Amino acid sequence: MQKINRLAPMVVWKGFGFFWVAICTAMSGLIFDLALACRVGALLALVVAAAMQYMAETYHRVKRISETEIWILLALEERPSKETARKS
Repeated sequence: MQKINRLAPMVVWKGFGFFWVAICTAMSGLIFDLALACRVGALLALVVAAAMQYMAETYHRVKRISETEIWILLALEERPSKETARKS
């Protein structure tokens, strides 16, 4: 469990980093109008926050545990039983 607790923030920050790159790219494309770029950036940040919150609350019910990135990063001997991993 200790390794899972170390890997979880890394996986979340990696996903957030990709979203951040996409938001910065969209904002840099609109740099000719600074107000529009800031509004688009703020709107996209809110969409990302809402999407990440939704996924955090529903992923354990919708997807299989064995398809998560954390599960794949764990060595076979470090993985908990699927019944233990499914508990929320």
